[in-house]
Amino acid sequence: MEKVIYKHEANGEYTGIYAQIENGKLTITEQDIGELEREYSRDGEVESFVFFDVTNTNRLKRALNVSNDDSLIASLKKKFKKYKGCMKSEICNFCEEHDIKYTTDVYY
Repeated sequence: MEKVIYKHEANGEYTGIYAQIENGKLTITEQDIGELEREYSRDGEVESFVFFDVTNTNRLKRALNVSNDDSLIASLKKKFKKYKGCMKSEICNFCEEHDIKYTTDVYY
């Protein structure tokens, strides 16, 4: 089940960041909607993804000193909430610092 780890809506702009662990694999999704996104997307929506395989999801758990899926998502939300809409980028920076591998994708 996907859980919200950040959400902001104001003046017709929306950013939502979600985390989901399925079959031991973490996926972080960022959804941006609004006029700013119309520069990149016809419908004004941009979705970006960060994918972790099982091995690297487990590495992230160890780096954050958590042992299960729910505590990983809670830890991500707590540790990175101060970055607000840049949370996904800061999670990626943390992973790079700890040699945790991931892949990304973007849909415009």
